[in-house]
Amino acid sequence: MVSRTRPSGAFAGACWLSGACAVLMLISVGHQKLLAQGAPPNAVYYTDHFKSPAERLGLTGKARARAERCLADAIYFEARGESLRGQKAVAQVVINRAFSGRYPHDICGVVYQNSWRHLACQFTFACTGRALNRNSEPRMWQRAQHIATDALDGNIWLAEVGHATHYHASWVRPLWIREMAKLYRVGVHTFYRPRAWGNGSDAPVLSALAVRTRAALAPSSKSKPAGETTAAVEIKPASTDAKSAKPAGAADAKSAADEPKSTGSLETRFAAPTKP
Repeated sequence: MVSRTRPSGAFAGACWLSGACAVLMLISVGHQKLLAQGAPPNAVYYTDHFKSPAERLGLTGKARARAERCLADAIYFEARGESLRGQKAVAQVVINRAFSGRYPHDICGVVYQNSWRHLACQFTFACTGRALNRNSEPRMWQRAQHIATDALDGNIWLAEVGHATHYHASWVRPLWIREMAKLYRVGVHTFYRPRAWGNGSDAPVLSALAVRTRAALAPSSKSKPAGETTAAVEIKPASTDAKSAKPAGAADAKSAADEPKSTGSLETRFAAPTKP
């Protein structure tokens, strides 16, 4: 005979009577985890709807491993000289693009889009014509892999970066920034989102950590003037991470001679790009 233990807690009666114990307990556990991370009490609303980027993309097995490799490539070659926060920000941009509806709906497609166009691809490291399998800094490569795994699992969210889809390094000033809303700066990279694309408030929730920001913003959104954005990325003005800021070119100071020197810049393609 299987022994049943009566659940305890505020929802015990409803759970026991309705037969939905497992569902209610999972929601309660998710709620408690969010509260422990600093989320407002009403953040439980989002727990039913949250799926990690990997789940939304259906990534398992070899497909998951390939996506992790492509994302780690972007983190390593674009930002291995940056702080941990700066590297997470690059990963967040890649994932934002995959769910923006304006870029390929897969991680490798985003990272290596237009890679056949020499020095005219989306991420410059991808189209330099150099071998990308020579990682001369094993510890930084391992860190990039860990960040890629966490990002795909939905464990990374920088509210200041928010739904940014573009960035550039401090030593360049591309013309496309005139079409952009400037969101944040960390290290040598400044992050943007095109004004014409809105603030990203209709984008799917891609991280459990984003729940607290959305829930916190919800009550104040009614009081803002018409036309003023309420996106999470607008919480803080663009600022500089003083600890991680480096002079131009410092990000690649430790790079091997045979590795591509990344500028960290992204080309703007406002029309829906063609998949590679």
